[in-house]
Amino acid sequence: MTYVRNNALHCGPLPQHVTAPSFRSGTGFYETLLYNGCRLVNADAHMERITRSARACGLHLLPVDLHAAAQMLLDHLGLCGSMARINLFYTLESAPAADASGLCPPLVPAVTAAPYTPPSADKAFRLCRALHGVQSWWHEHKTTAHMGHLMERTHAQAAGYDDAVLHLPDGAILETTTAALIFYNGSRFTAPFPRFRLSSTAEALVKDVLGITYEKITADRLGCMQHAYVLNALMGMRPVRSIDTAEFNPDTDLCNEMTVLIQKAA
Repeated sequence: MTYVRNNALHCGPLPQHVTAPSFRSGTGFYETLLYNGCRLVNADAHMERITRSARACGLHLLPVDLHAAAQMLLDHLGLCGSMARINLFYTLESAPAADASGLCPPLVPAVTAAPYTPPSADKAFRLCRALHGVQSWWHEHKTTAHMGHLMERTHAQAAGYDDAVLHLPDGAILETTTAALIFYNGSRFTAPFPRFRLSSTAEALVKDVLGITYEKITADRLGCMQHAYVLNALMGMRPVRSIDTAEFNPDTDLCNEMTVLIQKAA
């Protein structure tokens, strides 16, 4: 993997000490952005989200010119003009002990790029509810400690599904392990309450266009929904065909329209 660190290109593994918190427990933050073949999409929103998460933990981020770093990588890897996935990482390389000024040392950014091929426009997702309920304010932040997400997704895919739907212990649906969820009940678009789930940059782009409202959505209410959708910054918006035994009518036309909006945002 080639990456930009301290304004220079490096190849190979990202160095970290075996005793570092990021190595031991995945301590840090990350963002995933789309390069749509012309430019980096919605970069400011992603920077705002990762900065907000760091501040919530009392940590500080060393500034990065994300556009310049991404361009350096795209030029080096020959990805200009093609869709690519850009990842921004901020990981703790030492214990977060305050220095003499009373502030923790800022986290140093690392940026990576890789080719990206989105799901086909007519792809309809099959989902299942996760094995375990979750309830933690940590799920409102995109941290590198996502082992639970990975294991739920791995189990779902092994069972023939595309992803797992995270939910609270009381059954209230949150999101999938990789995307936000939106539903249409025949009269309005609705999404799960933002508490205990990631604030989706893709959802923010379509919220006002669709007039999304927020409410508690449990598995027993899924049968009342006509359509369901998954969306994130990379793939845009895609229809959901089913969540466990609840089935939905795939709404491909709306997904295509919203995907253009998401993937071309300034």
